[in-house]
Amino acid sequence: MMDLPINAVKADLISTATDRYGLKSTIDVGACWGVNGGYTFHALANGIERATILDGHITDLTRERASGKPNIELREGDLGSADFIAALPRADAAIIFDVLLHQVAPDWDEFLARYSRKVDHFIIYNQDWIGDDESIRFIDRGLDWYLKNVVGAGHERTREWFSRHNSFCSELGRPWRDVHMFWQWGIVDTELIGTMRRLGFKLDSFNNYGPWSPEYPKIQCDGYLFSRR
Repeated sequence: MMDLPINAVKADLISTATDRYGLKSTIDVGACWGVNGGYTFHALANGIERATILDGHITDLTRERASGKPNIELREGDLGSADFIAALPRADAAIIFDVLLHQVAPDWDEFLARYSRKVDHFIIYNQDWIGDDESIRFIDRGLDWYLKNVVGAGHERTREWFSRHNSFCSELGRPWRDVHMFWQWGIVDTELIGTMRRLGFKLDSFNNYGPWSPEYPKIQCDGYLFSRR
């Protein structure tokens, strides 16, 4: 099972938000992949008293780490589902790392709108797009453009995914073109900030951490802190 160390930049976003806002509770959206709840456990070590871990699949290692800890709740389900989100406990803040650019039906902006009804603060780390003035759906530009411009899961797997776009993924209950396992959106930072403003949140902190890699300079890693106005 993949178990990567947590990223120091993302951990610092959580620590900063906890200190700035006096946070006591969090919901960690898409918390398991690669880190098995690592950011929630960092939050708990830095003053958070109650945490909810959300993912489409709660990994065994996450369950093992959370076992016997009454202040951690695990919720498994469709992260974008209105019913799933409505059933969540309220919390001070939502941690949303590496998640927004994957969200289709609901798209990333409606995804944020649904979670905005549950929290007063957002801690966001996203791979933003600087190649256009407006946010784009990557797959609309076609396979060749996608392979050249978007971080993927390897050319062979990406080509296979594109070939299945018009087929239905019964496991996830949606067309293959809309699955979350691949990068879907090039989100422009000004649109993300504008979306949050319309939802009643102000930007308290923004940091650009540079490009994803020299190979993909138009994909920039950005961190945000938002609070309800």
